[in-house]
Amino acid sequence: MPNRYGCYITCLGVFRDDVGSRKSEEARGMVGWAKEKKKAGVFDGWKVQCGHESGRQLPEWMTLLNKSGLYVAFDDGGMREYCGHRERFDEIFRYTFECHKHPIQTMGQVPIWIHGADSPHWKHGYSCKKKEGVELGDAKRGIAFFGNMTYKSRDSSAIHDRNATIFIIGTQAILNHPTVFVHEMTHAFHYLCITKNITNGPKVSCLGLIKRAFQRAKANEDHIVQRFKSEIWNLRQFHASFANENEFLAYCTEAYHSKPRNYSNHSIVYHAPAFPRTRAGLIALDREFNLGILEAIETMLGLNSKSDLNH
Repeated sequence: MPNRYGCYITCLGVFRDDVGSRKSEEARGMVGWAKEKKKAGVFDGWKVQCGHESGRQLPEWMTLLNKSGLYVAFDDGGMREYCGHRERFDEIFRYTFECHKHPIQTMGQVPIWIHGADSPHWKHGYSCKKKEGVELGDAKRGIAFFGNMTYKSRDSSAIHDRNATIFIIGTQAILNHPTVFVHEMTHAFHYLCITKNITNGPKVSCLGLIKRAFQRAKANEDHIVQRFKSEIWNLRQFHASFANENEFLAYCTEAYHSKPRNYSNHSIVYHAPAFPRTRAGLIALDREFNLGILEAIETMLGLNSKSDLNH
């Protein structure tokens, strides 16, 4: 649930995979990690047009990797979890970059920080959120949000705020919800459009289309449930996507970027978790209720839906 752009929490609970510990996989993965690992410090790989990240320092406990064009930073706990299921994670990273390649190249990528569920680094910020009345959820199940997070230095002598960043706490947030980065990065692109005037189309047109589409959808929420009741997988998640225009946009973009089941080499399902689940479902919803959400997505992200409509 949202706290404006201070925190957008992704609701999980639909995708369930057997992701138990595999020590041999982790051991093999750690060898690959040693080869891929980059030293913490100044980096220039992140392309962020608003300039708040490029050339800055990563903490010593973070490692930056380029995964198929997507730049992702892991703490040690997050890296261990990643290495246990490297091939599955890498496919999800590759899928994400494939979906958002154009807006990443034109609008920039915000930082992505991945923490292990048992890592100590996120716990101070988690406590701060709780004091603010923001309940992030259970790290063991996985937490994902775009917004801000507070960190203590190793010796607790300083406090640092991370803003406009995608945070993952516990990698189950990724494995249980393979389209999670499409969702959170859409929040980031929307944020850039609102606050930094970065967009693939006219700003006023883009934001107006998003607002209008959400208002039409919200006004018809009950009618949509009645019309598509048999196709809604998770009613709670469905209603959560109607919380505000930001959540509605991010959820519909997940559906927009759905993939057919034979896309994955690891039996990963790249569908949105409630309704619509696929681009075909999104198009049906858009047409039946004259929402204009397809146009809003494509205007903001600079996309074209004429190809691959059968997802």
